[in-house]
Amino acid sequence: MYGPLLILLLVILIVVLVSRMQDAPPGSPSLWSSLWSSFRSSLGDDDAHWPRSREYITANIPRSWPIRTVLVMANEELRAMHQTLASARAVNVPDHIIRSYDENMKQAGRLLNRNSDRIVQAARTGPVSPQLEEALNRKQQSLQRLLDALQTARGSLAAVIVTGLEDQRDLDRLARSLQAWSEALGDVSTTDPVGAGLPPTVHEA
Repeated sequence: MYGPLLILLLVILIVVLVSRMQDAPPGSPSLWSSLWSSFRSSLGDDDAHWPRSREYITANIPRSWPIRTVLVMANEELRAMHQTLASARAVNVPDHIIRSYDENMKQAGRLLNRNSDRIVQAARTGPVSPQLEEALNRKQQSLQRLLDALQTARGSLAAVIVTGLEDQRDLDRLARSLQAWSEALGDVSTTDPVGAGLPPTVHEA
């Protein structure tokens, strides 16, 4: 019953995407990436927290910008966190720990994506001014702290996957990791954004 209508909607969506991408700037995502992202959005799949790909970051941020490496590592660490959290669920780590990690993970994803997109836009503005260099350095420092906190939190959870919660010390270790992670998230969210006022870039899913 709905088959022909769905096909018609998909055809219209493809035509619109093709027409928009004819004027797309260099480094824009592929037609398939844009179509897939739109299709997921139409299904109500919120992927705002899913990490940006290495290809998206390296293709759009100059190699000479040190912040590029930090962004790549942070996004890959977040992908590893998704896998670690799935493993924690599989071995029945307590729900309250899973929920805390999941909440922080989604917040970290949204922050990293927003900062990745802003820095991509800043990279398109031309030669680096002293003001932009200062903003990039500030942002890099806060993102590095977030990366360090992500690595520690993931390591603590991975250890619990192996040993289980043997005593209160394990819970304390997880609590400290989560606290440091939350503080790093707050640090990133309160630093001055790079490329303020620039429009958000289109990205792949």
